[in-house]
Amino acid sequence: MENDKGKNKEEGINDFLDEKLDKLKKCVLQGRVVKGIKQTIKAIMSGKAEEVYLCKNNNLGDKYNSVITNYAKAYMAGKEPIYISNFLILRDIVMNQYISNNLDIKGKRIGRDFKEKGPKCYCAAIVFN
Repeated sequence: MENDKGKNKEEGINDFLDEKLDKLKKCVLQGRVVKGIKQTIKAIMSGKAEEVYLCKNNNLGDKYNSVITNYAKAYMAGKEPIYISNFLILRDIVMNQYISNNLDIKGKRIGRDFKEKGPKCYCAAIVFN
């Protein structure tokens, strides 16, 4: 019985994250997404950020995570960033899977498997029109 509650909670979190990632995909196609630390902080401070996405496991350190989280809370009426477990998920959505698809094609052509190559995307924000 205890495991069922844990599974339901996990499924709820996954549904919430899937819904938010679908929204991010639509906004990328509309051109309403800024990416990168500098652009995300600019959007938050100017009041244009609707939602902020931030990777939990990134190479930036806790300093940048806390700065972005605190700015989001202060300038976005207490809203926290939406945390994503892996930067590859965020990068593929923000860049329309262009990077991963090209790496897969190139890897198959030369017979190698690439791991985490290409640009990194640790945070992004959806902006108002």
